[in-house]
Amino acid sequence: MNTHKFKMQGSLSISTIIFILVVVVAGGAYAYIDNQADLRAEEVIISIVEDAKAQGVDISYDTIDTSPIARSITLQNFKISGAQQAPDVILGNVVISGLNWRSLQDAQDHIPLSMSIEITDGKILLDEEMIGDDQDLKSFVEVMGDELNFTLHANYNVDESTGILTASLVQQLDDNFSLKANLEFGNTGWLAYVKTGEPLDNLILDLLATTLNDLSIAFRNEGIIEKIRTVSAKQTGLSSQQLTEQAVQNIRQIQASLQNYNPVYSLMLEELIKFTEQPNQLLISIDPEQPLTSDDFLKVFMGGQSAPFDLMKKAQLFIRAN
Repeated sequence: MNTHKFKMQGSLSISTIIFILVVVVAGGAYAYIDNQADLRAEEVIISIVEDAKAQGVDISYDTIDTSPIARSITLQNFKISGAQQAPDVILGNVVISGLNWRSLQDAQDHIPLSMSIEITDGKILLDEEMIGDDQDLKSFVEVMGDELNFTLHANYNVDESTGILTASLVQQLDDNFSLKANLEFGNTGWLAYVKTGEPLDNLILDLLATTLNDLSIAFRNEGIIEKIRTVSAKQTGLSSQQLTEQAVQNIRQIQASLQNYNPVYSLMLEELIKFTEQPNQLLISIDPEQPLTSDDFLKVFMGGQSAPFDLMKKAQLFIRAN
């Protein structure tokens, strides 16, 4: 009885040892792959840095890390010091997902069909030397300030079987505004065959065949409208309320000029008036019954006065405030 019990314990111990060995080997393999991916990623970034320096742009970063399982690259404190007339950009944390470590090991010759980028603790810095006597930049800084703090998340995915590309963007500019956008494009299967670095001229026909299937943009005011009005009040001598009334009056004039067109346009302008009077959130979307083609957009430039309204009607443009 005791001998049987000893054998059972021995067999369990062997199983445990085998399991531990498997874990150690797998862990070692992952560590090796992770290390190789880190080395290759660093080589790629160093190459980018050297190319940028050759063009007068200084790029630096503190650390770089890759995750083969998550297929991501993380950069800490990524800095881009622009030339004399360009702003400095600091990206506290950058995570790029959708890159296979093998594609870093071997030069990737096709663009990824799925990718995302997330930036947190981002800053854009404009110094006095860059601003100089540029009145437009001075006005911009007066409204926005010389340091812009932001976060960003963007991603896209191409479905080869349907040729549908979906993309989304979420951006936050602290104390100014936030923006959320979702897009859907059709006839984008050709992206699977595009090589990195391929000239744009080779893609013109494919681009013209691409359709816009769906679009939605949500803009939330978080202080930028008030900042613009404060600066405008200083420049014009009008109060914020007077500026608002003036803006509403301008929209009313446009509304009156469109009274012979579809009444839907008048309703959309009412939403713009609502947002002007109480600037919280503005939603703009299109949901056409048939995808919009390049010809639809070309007609706006080549057509008559009604061409833009024809496009808005086909696109089923929708605007809603707050």
